[in-house]
Amino acid sequence: ILDDDNFLRSVAEFNFKKTHFPEAIDIFKQLHDRNKNNAEILEKIGYAYQKQKKYEEALEYYLKAELLETNRLWLIKKIAFCYRKLENYEKSLEYYLMAEKSKPEDAYILANIGHNYLQIKDYENALKSALKLPGEIVLSDRVRQKIREVENRIAALEPTFKNPTVSLR
Repeated sequence: ILDDDNFLRSVAEFNFKKTHFPEAIDIFKQLHDRNKNNAEILEKIGYAYQKQKKYEEALEYYLKAELLETNRLWLIKKIAFCYRKLENYEKSLEYYLMAEKSKPEDAYILANIGHNYLQIKDYENALKSALKLPGEIVLSDRVRQKIREVENRIAALEPTFKNPTVSLR
């Protein structure tokens, strides 16, 4: 039974769905050892690590998956997220900018681009990113919080800007 990949996959998926991530990771790693070219298994391992807040390990598997499956928006956003959690804001920004090419009006992506610009102290681009957000979209509380953070940081620097900020409060 342990040699049956379908059975192992079912057990791994069961553990994954029940949020038994360490067990799921162990079994997904066994499956990965048997088939190194399956990006989905690498993504599942990465996601299971991410859910445990083990961002370095998650990033390791996401980057391996990226070698097999480039330009997948979900994966690009996960890589960007992990880099942000690891406080590598330049790399996070690089990946969120890639994601923006696929979904240029995605509020989550734009807010994270702005957040990363803030972290690297590029306030002008942080503001530009916040101003790209479409006015007619419904923003989540988390996105509104990020926009307020951009506005507050820029408000402290207001005398250096010639154009007033646009408030989304």
